[in-house]
Amino acid sequence: MRPVGLEPTLGFMLGSGLAAEPVNVETVDGVEVTIVVDNFVDVLMAGAEGVHRYLAYDFADRDQLVAEHGFSVLVTVRSGQERSSLLYDGGLTPAALGRNLDVLEIPIEELRAIVISHGHADHHGGLEGLFRRFGRRRLPLLIHPEAWRERKIVFPTGAELRLPPPSRGDLEAEGLEVVEERRQTLLLDGRVLVSGQVERSTEFETGFPIHYARSDAGWEPDPMIWDDQNVIVNVSGKGLVIVSGCSHAGAVNVMRNAQRLTGVQRVAGFIGGFHLTGGSSSRSSARRSTPSWLQRSAALCRPTARAGGQSTSSRRRCPRLSFSRPSGPSSASERTLRAGAWVTAVRAGCEVRPREYSRRLGPCALGRALPSTQLGPPPPRC
Repeated sequence: MRPVGLEPTLGFMLGSGLAAEPVNVETVDGVEVTIVVDNFVDVLMAGAEGVHRYLAYDFADRDQLVAEHGFSVLVTVRSGQERSSLLYDGGLTPAALGRNLDVLEIPIEELRAIVISHGHADHHGGLEGLFRRFGRRRLPLLIHPEAWRERKIVFPTGAELRLPPPSRGDLEAEGLEVVEERRQTLLLDGRVLVSGQVERSTEFETGFPIHYARSDAGWEPDPMIWDDQNVIVNVSGKGLVIVSGCSHAGAVNVMRNAQRLTGVQRVAGFIGGFHLTGGSSSRSSARRSTPSWLQRSAALCRPTARAGGQSTSSRRRCPRLSFSRPSGPSSASERTLRAGAWVTAVRAGCEVRPREYSRRLGPCALGRALPSTQLGPPPPRC
C-alpha cells in the first residue's frame, strides 16, 4: 500500500530500485544547489567559475556561517516562474542548521519535502533546528528503510564512534509525514528524482570497511551502507545534476546509477561527497580512480568536504551552484556552467534590487545587474 494524504508533489515510481525502463524525470529550466552545512567554512576564499560564495561583511556581526561534521543542502528547481525546493539532509546539530538557514536567508516557504541521504546522525541530527525556527511543518520526509539501523564506526585503534539513527517518533511529532522507500521516487511534480538504493557496479568502490550495524545477532560488518541515496535533476539542454551526501555507494556508482535510472547520459554536474577515507587497499584504489573518472564524465564536479582529504585539498568551497538551460548554440567558454547569484538572488543574469538583500551581499547590494551569461534567457527581476 502506498502512503496516502501526502502533498500532491510526492509521486511514487513502481517497480524495483533497479528499474528496467528509464524514469521520466521532467526537465527543468534551472536548478540551484545551496550548501547549508558542511565540514568546512572559509569566508576569505574567492569564488570560482561556476561558483558564487557567501560574502561576509563584518566580523563584528555575530551571525556568521558555522561548520561542523555534518551535511545539508537546499535543492531548488525552476520551471518558468515556478520555484520549489527540498532539503537534502539536516546536518549534525540543530544549532548549526538553524543558524546557517538564518544567515543564508533560505526561503523556507519554498520548502516542499525533506530527503535523508542515509541514517548517519551527521545527516539528520540537525533537523530540530528547522522546527525550532520555523515551527511544525507538514512535509513528506523520504527515507530508506535501512536508515533506522543503529550503527557505529570501529577505528583501527579500537576506539568506537556511535552513529545513532533518526527517531521516527520525533520526526512525526514535528508534523513530518515519514515515507520509507528503498526504490526510486519522484518529488516536486516529477522534477526531482530520489535514487533510492544505488546499484553497485564498480570493482573499486567496495564500501566503508570500518562500519558496523546492530542486528538481532549483535554487531556485524556493514560496509555497504545500502540506504545511501541521492537526488537527481534533469536540466533542459544541459543534462543531469546529481547531488549526493557521502556517496557511501561510491561516487562513480552514484553517477552510473543516475544515468541508468533516467536514460540520460550527459551529466552537467556532480555535487557531493566521495567519502574516500577508511584506510584499506580497496579504498586506496578508489581514491586514485574516483576523482579522475568523475572529472572526465561530468561537466562540473564539486566535491564537498565529505569527499576525504586527498580529493578536497584543492577544492573550491561554495554555498551555491546553479545550472540553467542554454538559450542557443554555445561557445566553448559558454559551456562552462556558471553559478547563479548569492542565495536569494536566484539565477544568472538576474538583476539585483538592493532593498531585498542584506549588507552581507557586499557589491551585489549596490543594485548592479549581475554579469549576463548565455545559460538561459534573461529571467524577470528577482
